[in-house]
Amino acid sequence: MSKLIPIVLIFIGIFCNSYSQEFSIKIIKEKNPKDTTAEYEFPILIGKNEQITTKINSNLSFEFLEVKYQNQVKGLFKNVWGNDKNSLAKLSFLKVGETYLNHRIYSITLSGESCGASCSNFETHCNFDLKMGNRIKLESIISEKYKTIFLDSISKWKLAKVQFEIANCKSNINNSNIKAVEKEYYKSMIPEYEDCFTHYESYDYIDFSIISKDLTIYLESCSNRDENSYIFKLNLNEWRWILSDYAIELTNN
Repeated sequence: MSKLIPIVLIFIGIFCNSYSQEFSIKIIKEKNPKDTTAEYEFPILIGKNEQITTKINSNLSFEFLEVKYQNQVKGLFKNVWGNDKNSLAKLSFLKVGETYLNHRIYSITLSGESCGASCSNFETHCNFDLKMGNRIKLESIISEKYKTIFLDSISKWKLAKVQFEIANCKSNINNSNIKAVEKEYYKSMIPEYEDCFTHYESYDYIDFSIISKDLTIYLESCSNRDENSYIFKLNLNEWRWILSDYAIELTNN
């Protein structure tokens, strides 16, 4: 009989009152019984309104764990651990990152490594409106009137960063103090930067989080070898003029 792996519950000390409800976040931690070095974390939103908490927990569990949350944590990770037919775990780990919870907004970051034919790391930011439990979409935050200005701004910002990296690569190639093997690396990175996607015409491939008064935009890297972070942070008070009426009401706290 396999040894049972105890479930570890960690409470994040964040509480808020929303429409006479109290919400908090509980982090579930487990280890894969087939590989006890593989650790998994998952956030469970708890509160008096089970309709909202179940809706949000089900949304997250289905997206990341391929299981529908039914107000119980037993077997939560079973579909990503691998089984007798396929021993390869779909997720080699899952970790809860930055978390934000106030009377209206629940923002959570999840990162891990997804495996199939090959493995790749991911980091996803999820935002929910606690009024109805709906996922907050970026198109609902930015006023349609200023969509083009917003997308142009982040496009220009990323392009400038990519151009800086190309210039840095060329500088290192011409640096006599750089080893030959390192120069080859910089040479190989230039085409990847030159082919980098920098022109955003829609909200596709744009991730974001809402933390307090900041709207943080996360853009994809130029390649698997690109270790730069493309993060564009906007203070909501300073950028209030591009926000939709919904966003103003949502963040007015």
